Amino acid sequence: LAQLGATTVNPMVRWCGGADFFRPPLPLAGEEVEEHGYDGDYLADFVDACHQRGIRVIANLYLDWERVPGRPINASAPALVNEPGEGEKGSTYPRAERVCPLDEGVQQHNLDLVSALLDRYPRLDGVTLDDNFEFQNHPCRCQTCWSRFRAYCRASGQDEGAPGVRDGFWQAQVKAFVRQVRARCAARQKPLGAWRELAAAGDDLSQEALDFHGAMGYAFPPVATLAGPHMPPGKHAVKLLWGMDRRPQDILAETTEAVHAGGAAVGYWISFDRVDGDSSNWGYGVRNPDPGEASLAPGTLDAIAQSFARVEQDWADYYRENLLSGDTRFVLLSANLTARSLTLQIQNTGQRVRQRVVGPVDLGPLSPAGWAE
Repeated sequence: LAQLGATTVNPMVRWCGGADFFRPPLPLAGEEVEEHGYDGDYLADFVDACHQRGIRVIANLYLDWERVPGRPINASAPALVNEPGEGEKGSTYPRAERVCPLDEGVQQHNLDLVSALLDRYPRLDGVTLDDNFEFQNHPCRCQTCWSRFRAYCRASGQDEGAPGVRDGFWQAQVKAFVRQVRARCAARQKPLGAWRELAAAGDDLSQEALDFHGAMGYAFPPVATLAGPHMPPGKHAVKLLWGMDRRPQDILAETTEAVHAGGAAVGYWISFDRVDGDSSNWGYGVRNPDPGEASLAPGTLDAIAQSFARVEQDWADYYRENLLSGDTRFVLLSANLTARSLTLQIQNTGQRVRQRVVGPVDLGPLSPAGWAE
């Protein structure tokens, strides 16, 4: 990681159903250690090793919205109820059963999971929730959920059958839950982020309930970063790009594109499956023997290291050149002229706009009437 020039690493520390990727497991019922060959406290040692090299560690984890056979996780929670014909919407484990995400016990378990992680590892620099935190993708139709939905409609004055109302209800439930997670993190002085679809950046959940937004700017084939995400001042968006099966020249190009799209930070999803002595990737595995599995292409690590080494200069050059040339993707959020300085707050919107001044402008006697408008 240090050789790559990484400043932050976001390791997956836990999978759904209590599968902890470190030893010892979290002190919660049902947590078990996935098999690995490290006998010590792996996560604590990893955090220390990263901090010694100036690398922050943001732990990434999956939450539990299922009942897993053989583990006492969500064992007494009511099952998720689908609408007729809706069918099962995919489980993480074989034979696992989805449970009602609004059940108080289920939500309490997931909140306790975040607290236990941060209490056991106080030197972590923050937490990200992986994409299964958005339980609105698996809405429940049990009687309890229907009662809450009707109460939501009455309180908001909306028709139960109106288009988009049900989606709005579930999005509100997710936002309320994430705010509780954020409160647990804030009580321990840790920021909370989440990995989300690239297009979800501008919604209320990212802007109001998260400290930073992780944008999954990848897919098969890899998707670059021409659009969003853009967060309010004081909050940041991290662009995560796909680093597997990529040509080195594509990695260099996508890093530059992520900078130009306004990302506050750029990272790559990569996986080291084994050490095989191949010099094309510093001795790490370059080919996954399992058919259909992603691999680390030759030259990948060199390309990532090269792109990370130049990314801040790329950012400075791009903003300087385009501010001077008047790129219409940039808008003026505020301006303040004093006897000693001119302070400008500028945002890259990621798309060309007509209105270039969107905030207050105070240029004193130089400011003509109506300029701020």
